Formats: sequence, C-alpha cells, structure tokens
Amino acid sequence: MDNETQMRMAQQEFELVTDLLHKITQRCYQKCYDKNYKTGDATTKESLCMDKCVVKYFQVNKNVNDKLQAASQAKMEQQLRAQEILEKRRRRK
Repeated sequence: MDNETQMRMAQQEFELVTDLLHKITQRCYQKCYDKNYKTGDATTKESLCMDKCVVKYFQVNKNVNDKLQAASQAKMEQQLRAQEILEKRRRRK
C-alpha cells in the first residue's frame, strides 16, 4: 500500500472518529445537561448521566458494527461458495 493510500485511509478514519465523537457529545449533552445552567460545573447527576450515555453509545455502536461485520462476512462466504459451485460446473463441461 503506497503512502498516498495510507494517508487517505487515515484521513477517512480520522473523519469517522471525529463524526462519532461529535454525535456522542451532541446527543449526550442534549439528554443529560440542564439547560438552565444553575452552576458553572456539571452536577453529579449530569456527570453520571453523561458517563452512562457515552458508555451506552459506544456499546450500541460496537454491537451494530459487530453485526454488520458478521453479516458482511457471511455474505462473502456465501459468494465464495457460489463461485466455487460455478467453477466446478464449468470444469465438468
């Protein structure tokens, strides 16, 4: 793999991570923080909510990615089996 390809892949990964962190921050902030800003610091309740929200978001994201990866792997295996069957049929002719 050449340097240009590696740089493009690194840039794409950076953009995905940045987007994920932005989504987590946005969603968890909306869910957890009091919009009245009674104090300058996060309350214990807000901090705990934020911690749980971030952990849950990562767990869900991991579960979805694992399922997508498993489905993709199964599809690839199915395509390989179909290709093998076609090759066997061609050889018989």
